[in-house]
Amino acid sequence: MDHVSSSNKANGPDQDLSHKSLNGVSIQSIQSQLEKILGSHIFINAERSSRFLRFTVEQAIQGRADQIKEYLVGLEVFDRSQSYDPRTDPIVRVEAGRLRTKLKEYYETEGHDDLVLITYRKGSYVPAFQRREAPASGVVASRSASPLSRWKAIALLALILSGSLIFWIAHRSPDASPPRQAGRNGQVSTIAVLPFESLSDDREPEHFADGMTEALITELSKIKKLQVISRTSTMHYKKTRKSLPEIVSELNANALVAGSVTFSGKRVRIIAHLMNASTDTKLWSNSYERDLQDILSLQSEVARTIAEEIKGRLEPHEK
Repeated sequence: MDHVSSSNKANGPDQDLSHKSLNGVSIQSIQSQLEKILGSHIFINAERSSRFLRFTVEQAIQGRADQIKEYLVGLEVFDRSQSYDPRTDPIVRVEAGRLRTKLKEYYETEGHDDLVLITYRKGSYVPAFQRREAPASGVVASRSASPLSRWKAIALLALILSGSLIFWIAHRSPDASPPRQAGRNGQVSTIAVLPFESLSDDREPEHFADGMTEALITELSKIKKLQVISRTSTMHYKKTRKSLPEIVSELNANALVAGSVTFSGKRVRIIAHLMNASTDTKLWSNSYERDLQDILSLQSEVARTIAEEIKGRLEPHEK
């Protein structure tokens, strides 16, 4: 675990950290890199990932990395109550997976030449900091090569890529299929329904959540030409620690529905989210509150309502 090099004690928020460092990276450089990432195209509209990143980085540079636990992140970043139980509410694990994915995308695109790396090991919520070496002088010199040399290099690269493409087309497996992408404006053609989560302690809400999942799969299967991943395949992800990008990649879906069920006396609240697999963004979300009377009728009613909402996201020829 990284520690502030000039002190083993936690630093107060008002203390000057400009001359301190973590793992050989100055605090000032880390703060500058944090703001650069948060202002990037990838993070500018990703509110949850941005809050997660800022909170954990600021905790680390204040010398409190050892306090960054799943429970604390749930309370401070995602506004969970004191009764929050990470065993039944995977919000932090899910968002950590998204954050890792977004950071990877950032450093492969906008942050390709950044010298300070901020990363998270799988299973950890503590950021790691690393300084990359600046490009070697030979790289800089190569940029000043003659235009003729550059054109020769481009032509050679094009030849290599063309050959590689021809080889791939000739030898690829006929069964291979790329991950499905959501259509224009977040429209959906292949969907997976993850097991709805029970946020209550009793067994009855969990049975209700399982029934809700099955009812929704049944309703979605009635939509013409919409491919719905089977319940047998999706039940493997009940209480999973895997991130949403990992799940949709394994299921080869271009969208998924996730939801939760909460009992309160004789009332039930059902929350459902429709997520775009290719962009990891929320397409639609809604909450339904009902009286607990005829449970089967209630499950069917809410499932039909959700299915109608999703139907509106389909390509015109698939409705």
